[in-house]
Amino acid sequence: MLTSTRLDHFLSDRFTDQDEMRDIVQYGMSQGIGGFIYSSELRDLWDEYENDWEEQLDDLDIHFASLVDDVNRWTMQEYIEKAIWAVVENYCWQKLNA
Repeated sequence: MLTSTRLDHFLSDRFTDQDEMRDIVQYGMSQGIGGFIYSSELRDLWDEYENDWEEQLDDLDIHFASLVDDVNRWTMQEYIEKAIWAVVENYCWQKLNA
């Protein structure tokens, strides 16, 4: 569960629409959610909240290698994108099931 971090405040401000959160839980972030689509957006989010993203991944017991099928064929940017999406998907699931 997210603790009270800058990331938590960012996510709670960004995700206020329950219909959008239901879509994220049902279809995943790869469907294209505004602000989480472009590599540059995701890299900026990673850079701003890097420690919080990593803490959330640890709390969820998610390791970079588990985010992709073949660790030899992915770039660090792709790992970052998958990591952010995993945390956001979990955040939305938690908020809807609280």
